[in-house]
Amino acid sequence: MSKLYCRYPHLCLWFIFLWLFHFSPVAKADFFLHSWENQHEKKSFWKIQLEGNNYIAPSNWDETGKIFKPNTLQGYNRIQPDLLLAFGITGHLSLFGRISWAYIQQTSTLRPGTGFGFADQTLGANYRMKLPKEDSFIDFQIQGDIPFYDNTISDTQLTPALGDGSIDFTGGFFATFPLCTIQTGILSGVFGAGYTYRTAGFSSAIPGSFVLQYAPQFEGLFLSIATLGIGSLRSDPNNLTTNQTLAASRSGGSYFTSSTQASLLQIRAEAGYHFKNSTNFYLSFTQTIWGQNAPNALNIALGLQFQLQNHQQTEPTRFNTVNYSLEANILASNDRLNLVKIDKGSQDGIEVGQIFDIFSVNKEKFLGNAIARGRVSHVKLGEAAIEITEYYREIWIEESFIAKRLIQ
Repeated sequence: MSKLYCRYPHLCLWFIFLWLFHFSPVAKADFFLHSWENQHEKKSFWKIQLEGNNYIAPSNWDETGKIFKPNTLQGYNRIQPDLLLAFGITGHLSLFGRISWAYIQQTSTLRPGTGFGFADQTLGANYRMKLPKEDSFIDFQIQGDIPFYDNTISDTQLTPALGDGSIDFTGGFFATFPLCTIQTGILSGVFGAGYTYRTAGFSSAIPGSFVLQYAPQFEGLFLSIATLGIGSLRSDPNNLTTNQTLAASRSGGSYFTSSTQASLLQIRAEAGYHFKNSTNFYLSFTQTIWGQNAPNALNIALGLQFQLQNHQQTEPTRFNTVNYSLEANILASNDRLNLVKIDKGSQDGIEVGQIFDIFSVNKEKFLGNAIARGRVSHVKLGEAAIEITEYYREIWIEESFIAKRLIQ
């Protein structure tokens, strides 16, 4: 039976309250399809994410928040594959970008047919600031979403538009706090907020998000539930009736494109599997639960995320005089959660708080220099978990590596 405890009970209650009452407007990358998501990556690591989205919008939310189905719309179906790349420049700074392509099928008396091509593309940067509380940090993020299409062409050819044509600039933050820890994983909350400026006369919006997520310490299932939405500031100077007519025509009656003063609230459920090599496979469902001047839609996403490592590092040499009192083998590692498991436990004198250095081992079984340092966070009779607190070299920690306890 896993032992459960909360590090910060007041934070646990606060985040659960927010989640239950869905108190979080969220801005989107292309305003409806992509969430305001944290893209931080560790130093010298690449994050590569392949995701396929199927967005289905059979009806709309009107300006009063009621669902209605236009007489012209039978269905709006958008299939969009995305490729996301993120790279850690330093331990704090990451850069990222997303390439998106879309295929649209509209069944409507307004522009029926198909459209395809590049959609809105994303470029951004993320800066991480660690908080005094253990495993807590704030990420500051900026990003721009740029259309790679021309709506005047789709208007002339009467084909489905690939987006609203605006350039969006978003700046905000993400605060991550561990809520509860069990021996098999970690429950944490991530809250995000910010501001989105849109060109082409569209209203600005308020980004924000809350995600409640469980991640395994080493390998296994991960789960998350999130509230997502759009909070428009209703600063659109354009004529509402004229612009909504244009919005509906460009997406066959759906308000997916060019909707004026749109607001939206969604809920997303996600499940996946984390493998030992820091690869994630996941499936998510996102459903609109409230909106104004926005599409009523379901989005199904299937994705694969993995990491690659930049090996251009130099060996540290500052540990030649450090003395150690115990040696253990690495049984498993989770680089994303900065955790390793060793084959020694309480029966070997290991206690929570003890400090270990991690050493690489080459193919010839020779011991290399120290590559990381960590402290013991959990102990069992014959094994223990070490939380990495500092990396001396940004390389994968493998099961063949060695951990040595410092003499304190």
